[in-house]
Amino acid sequence: MDINLLQKLYDVVKIPLQYIEDNVCEFTSGGFDPNPAALIIKCAINSPHTSCYTVVYDHQYYGLLRVSESDNNKYILVGPVMSQVCSRSQARKILSDLHQPVSRIDELVLWLNSTPLYDVQRFCAFMDYIDFTFNGVNNRKVVFIPYIKGSSVVYEQAQKPDFMISFTDSLERELVSCIEYGRPELLESLFDHYLADGHDGVPMVAANEIRSMKNIMLFSVGVASRAALKGGLDYNTVTLITTNYLEQFERYDSYQGLFNLFKMMFLDFARRTARARLTLTNTAVVMNISKTALSRIYEKTTPTMIADALGMNVSYLCTHFKRETGKTISEYVNEIKVTECKRLLETSDMPVSQISEHLGYSSQNYLIKVFKKITGTTPTEYRNSVS
Repeated sequence: MDINLLQKLYDVVKIPLQYIEDNVCEFTSGGFDPNPAALIIKCAINSPHTSCYTVVYDHQYYGLLRVSESDNNKYILVGPVMSQVCSRSQARKILSDLHQPVSRIDELVLWLNSTPLYDVQRFCAFMDYIDFTFNGVNNRKVVFIPYIKGSSVVYEQAQKPDFMISFTDSLERELVSCIEYGRPELLESLFDHYLADGHDGVPMVAANEIRSMKNIMLFSVGVASRAALKGGLDYNTVTLITTNYLEQFERYDSYQGLFNLFKMMFLDFARRTARARLTLTNTAVVMNISKTALSRIYEKTTPTMIADALGMNVSYLCTHFKRETGKTISEYVNEIKVTECKRLLETSDMPVSQISEHLGYSSQNYLIKVFKKITGTTPTEYRNSVS
């Protein structure tokens, strides 16, 4: 087995890899110990397939490739590879399956979300590639095998320092949602409250506080950029922002300077996503209507109220907006309120009745009616689908 080739392969693709021979891990690309790929070893080894994969908790892919068909004790473990950002609830399940303390949740989330995102087709294509590289076989079927909970083999590893809890799960979701939904003003408020509560430590994921903060920021760039892309910001802009902040991170050598840059990065992504969401047309009138509607998202908002705020004739505004966008001002107001309702359903436990009041609707039933008309589902159904 060419261990150097495995290392070079990892250096290029950054997909976690391990080589196991006679139950001894001869190579690992590093990361979280124990590697969650240990979860699939027994069910994969007991299968008759040379190349196989399984899916753990909806969107985490793991693969096993035998590198000697005559010897079942030589194989490469691939993964985990994610198709979307790992949530803390999913990380808790993995920790439970690995018999690891929940105190390591941030360490696991940090590592999982630092790996590249692949869908199942790309993952199977990668499995096909390494099969060809190490076995010389092309287009062998990569067989799906079911994941059987409790089938893991966990190798004894040196214990790492506990990972100090920093952001809570709910705060983390809020921060990311502010980028995706373009809410810089709410994001700034969240940072202010976080600091006001006396949080001034940093999770220790490296040898010292500064290196730990830099590592967290490198991970955060990936999370923030994916949220911005999901929110509608174009790929080229996201790439430019990401490159800019990656270059800046290494120039700082103080915690406060790094935290300020961390905050600036999140706000930058959120503001740009907000502008991308605002771009209905390039006319100043439509942009002003849109900005005014967004600023009143938590109030009862009508075309007349927007016209009064802008000091313009309501009839003219309605006609102009309809001509430029193809929708009425009232339809647009409902759209942005439903978008905010979705964000609140995703990031909070606020009941629908409270969200309705929060968004300035006259009743819960009216919000449900508007929400279903725009999304095709009720708020409760939507919350259940994303939880």
